[in-house]
Amino acid sequence: MIPALESDLTRLLAAARDFDFAAWLDTLPQRDRHLIVLHTLVASVGNGGFQQWVGCNYRENQEAVLRLALARFAEHCPDQRAAVAEVLALIDQTHRVAPPSFSRLTDDQADALAPLDDRFYAFTDRFRAAMGEYLLRWQ
Repeated sequence: MIPALESDLTRLLAAARDFDFAAWLDTLPQRDRHLIVLHTLVASVGNGGFQQWVGCNYRENQEAVLRLALARFAEHCPDQRAAVAEVLALIDQTHRVAPPSFSRLTDDQADALAPLDDRFYAFTDRFRAAMGEYLLRWQ
């Protein structure tokens, strides 16, 4: 994480501890919402794979805002369009593996999500760097 963004993220998440997260997220400026959902995707998948992103309900609570954030990112960073398309394809595949109606991932669902992780990891470093630069120059 770029240090300037890390301090923003720390400040924002510290405030979120005392509130309903989804309601709180809706009160933030667009840039801050996008920072949080993009970071959550990269950090949670990087830490525990799509199993963590889905199993901890990040997908359920943040996907709508994440799709908007990815669309804006692709619009403002045309060189990242292929990566954004791949991220969206991976998100769509999580729905085929674990539909939103699930209450808890089964072992089979968790195993089926694992191959998606490697596809994400293949471009994460470049994606994260471009995302950080994009958020720093947000207009």
